[in-house]
Amino acid sequence: MERKLIAQHIQRIAQCDEEDSRQFAELFKPYAIKKWGVMEVGQSHFRSMFFVYSGMLKLSHSTIDTQTKIETRTKTLGIYQPNDVFFFPFGNDPESVRYSLHAMSPSQLFVADYSAIESLIKSSPNMIRHYLSLGEHYVKQTFHHVELLQQATAQERYEKLKRHFGKHFFLIPSEYKASYMGISRKHLSRINNAYLRKKKEVSTGTDQ
Repeated sequence: MERKLIAQHIQRIAQCDEEDSRQFAELFKPYAIKKWGVMEVGQSHFRSMFFVYSGMLKLSHSTIDTQTKIETRTKTLGIYQPNDVFFFPFGNDPESVRYSLHAMSPSQLFVADYSAIESLIKSSPNMIRHYLSLGEHYVKQTFHHVELLQQATAQERYEKLKRHFGKHFFLIPSEYKASYMGISRKHLSRINNAYLRKKKEVSTGTDQ
């Protein structure tokens, strides 16, 4: 059931046929993460593919002080919900940078290691095209988020993310949302309070 769903999303994104998408889906292995659990993402995951079957996940980037080995700065790079397909395209120095996936709820993740992907794409030019199409889709999504941070106001970012995550939006901790939006938690709190006041006014008919 899970791999059938993965295949359907791969087929939709890469515009490939049913058999090719099935072969890609067979590469994915399950990985469960408990609520507030953490999955360290390292060099072994470089260019691997991830599929979120259930739950909510945050991808974070932490800078490490090479002398003290203490995290000095953490940034939210991505927030993922069910049916999201994403990559880990980053190369990093494990001494100074750390990437990790944090579960905001009990999460079922499926991971296709690049070593398995590489064996598949070597078997057919079509598989190479499909893999590149999936990568291009992820890059476009990432670029769109960067563009949003650069060009949109904080209010516009809030509205955009609220629409994107729907019912899951208010399940995301404020510190994660603020980091992902590139604003302070205090600023996010002001926007959120204004939204809730407006929502209350509309529901009670006092927004005249």
